[in-house]
Amino acid sequence: MKKIMRIGLFLVFMLCLAACGKSAAEKWQEQYDLGMRYLEEGSYEEAIVAFTAAIEIDPKQADAYIGRGSAYRLSGETDEDFALALADYQKALDLDGAKTEAYLGIAEVYILQGDYESALEILETGLSQVNESSALEEKMEEIQELIQENSDQENPSDQESSSSELPSETADSGADSALAPLEGSLGGTLAVRDFSYEYLEGGAESGGVTFGEGRMHISCTIEGPENLRGIAKSTSDDISTFQGSELEETITARLQAPYDNFKGQLPFTFEDDLEIYPEDSGLTLYVLLIGVDEAGNTVDYAIFPVEIPDIAPEMEGVEGEDYYTLF
Repeated sequence: MKKIMRIGLFLVFMLCLAACGKSAAEKWQEQYDLGMRYLEEGSYEEAIVAFTAAIEIDPKQADAYIGRGSAYRLSGETDEDFALALADYQKALDLDGAKTEAYLGIAEVYILQGDYESALEILETGLSQVNESSALEEKMEEIQELIQENSDQENPSDQESSSSELPSETADSGADSALAPLEGSLGGTLAVRDFSYEYLEGGAESGGVTFGEGRMHISCTIEGPENLRGIAKSTSDDISTFQGSELEETITARLQAPYDNFKGQLPFTFEDDLEIYPEDSGLTLYVLLIGVDEAGNTVDYAIFPVEIPDIAPEMEGVEGEDYYTLF
């Protein structure tokens, strides 16, 4: 027994010697690799701890600041997180002004804050400092597309504006009232025509249960592409939900649920009811139609605005919880 204890103590002693024998560079690399692993796993708090340990070992390594900045940015819970991310990215550039990842990280923070002009400015600075600039150029193109999308939504064409108006409680359901889809970063060119909607009394029915106090009945004709086999729908009153990376996340999440399958019989008439509650009165909803192929992959999508009429006076006296037409 004493012999076994002596062997155990000896092994512990040797492990301590081995740890003590590591160079600062090896210790830094160990913490940095640990931080990167946590970052890839989405464990941002643990990543921050590991990158901070690496910085304490060697505060002149730009990559650790970039890693920690990315962890702060991806956690993205508060303005403070974004501020800390910007500080780390800037520190990385102070140490090495040719770090592409730092320029991209700063741009991503500005995009999340809706400050596209500042994002473009930092990328332009990066282009003047970095030899390999393709990633920076691609990000600039992405931001310019976002700026264009926002401009289109704030200044819609006369045709789109007039077609989406509701003169009373009902939108004209004829072909002349077809709405033009809003552009999106993934294409937004799903072949849809004659999109129309109208407000109807009585909620939307699903599984034998009625939801809402009224409903917006939407309809359209789906014409293609040829590999289209199904349509999934998502609705939001916040257009930013259907932009950039949030659009991709929304589509991915939505396709986890069942969707309408029409077995490739095109053109296909798509109809649905959106549940409406009193607090939805006067809102503009955005309907996302996602085209799906036989394998369940996204083919393309289209986004349409649906304006809810001022129906609150008709619903006076309706009691219940607050509901939101986000589904």
